[in-house]
Amino acid sequence: MSTGTEGWQGGCLCGSVRFRLAGQPLALLYCHCRMCQRAAGAPVVAWATVPVASLAWSGAPRRIYRSSPEATRAFCGECGSPLAFQSDAEPDRLDLTVAAFDRADLLAPDHHVWVSSRLPWFETQDRLPRHPTGSEN
Repeated sequence: MSTGTEGWQGGCLCGSVRFRLAGQPLALLYCHCRMCQRAAGAPVVAWATVPVASLAWSGAPRRIYRSSPEATRAFCGECGSPLAFQSDAEPDRLDLTVAAFDRADLLAPDHHVWVSSRLPWFETQDRLPRHPTGSEN
């Protein structure tokens, strides 16, 4: 079981990198920015914002890539699965890819960010709030 008293668990495609989150995510969102699109090879990425202090990594060490002057991204060095995004401006929190959670079905985003970068051929039918750039968490 991936939720409950032991917290939320997840990891990469090959299982080499694992994580455990104590408590609940601070925010759940869809990001449409070009950097997320390129890093994931997808039109949108679902993120769970979590406190760094509540997160424990295990297994193989994750690889870190400085994707911009202001942020880094973590991924599995074996299978390449995108796992995390961290802004230098918020060192006490990071975003984990929702799809990397073992029970991703229980973590539904409640808003969209960076819709100004949305690919014109991709549109969701939900009625969730949409923000042209980032949002307040």
